[in-house]
Amino acid sequence: MKTEYFEEITREIIHLRNNTTDLEKSRLDICKFNSKNKYCCIYGLMTGSCDSDRAKQLYPKTKEYVSNFLIDNIAFSGNNVGDKFTALEQYIYNNDKYVEDIISYIKGMTNTLSIR
Repeated sequence: MKTEYFEEITREIIHLRNNTTDLEKSRLDICKFNSKNKYCCIYGLMTGSCDSDRAKQLYPKTKEYVSNFLIDNIAFSGNNVGDKFTALEQYIYNNDKYVEDIISYIKGMTNTLSIR
């Protein structure tokens, strides 16, 4: 399960790098980033809000966010039970250690992606 989870996150990041506009990428700013704010998360920064039509168009939200569960020792918890999120959104919400690397990769500032 862990391998598939990280493969999905990697696919999503590569998809964002290849399918967002230069303007959307330019809005990604680690200093403004806040994974718990729908306007300042990855999709929020790029599109104005992570629940905007453009954000949903970029990558459909397919994962239900269930309060307090583990996937291979990666904890997910929160108060958004039943809402839909992407794998990347879930990962960053609970582990923002690699956000700067992810943003740099999406923006094309590096060709190396590190998420573990």
